[in-house]
Amino acid sequence: MEKLQLKEGDYLTRAAALLFAPDPEDYITGAFIKIGYFRSENDLAYHDEVRGIQQVFEVCRTSGTPEPSIRFEGNDLWFVFQFSEDYLALLQEKRHEETSVEASVKTSVKILEFLEKLPDMTLAQIAEELGRSVRAVEIAAAKLIKEGHLKYVGHKKGGHWEVIRK
Repeated sequence: MEKLQLKEGDYLTRAAALLFAPDPEDYITGAFIKIGYFRSENDLAYHDEVRGIQQVFEVCRTSGTPEPSIRFEGNDLWFVFQFSEDYLALLQEKRHEETSVEASVKTSVKILEFLEKLPDMTLAQIAEELGRSVRAVEIAAAKLIKEGHLKYVGHKKGGHWEVIRK
């Protein structure tokens, strides 16, 4: 624990609670670890959230994903997933099972659901929540506006979205 700097004096750090507590939210409200797969430096292909290191390893075991190595760098704790070429090819196959039409319909429905609950959300925030690119969400929102399902009211900054149910 000391080598990983997970203790401050006699007390465990928040990072220790995130990593080792069976339910980290008992100690830190809203605590989670975000796991993502990047195709490149700026292209997030997939992300998921898990709570606690035990769940990270459990998700890896149940999905057949290799378990990560863990390293401490500065104040950051990194989980590094090493994927074989075969495993990456399998991920691509699974990803292509869902057609782009199905994905855009799901994206449109999710956008409407988010904006009904939180009309002040930005498209960038929705993109992050959905694990989609901002551009994909902008295209889906533009289509919803054109079809009369969505409307932006007010100024660019400070306005809000209205969902129009027909």
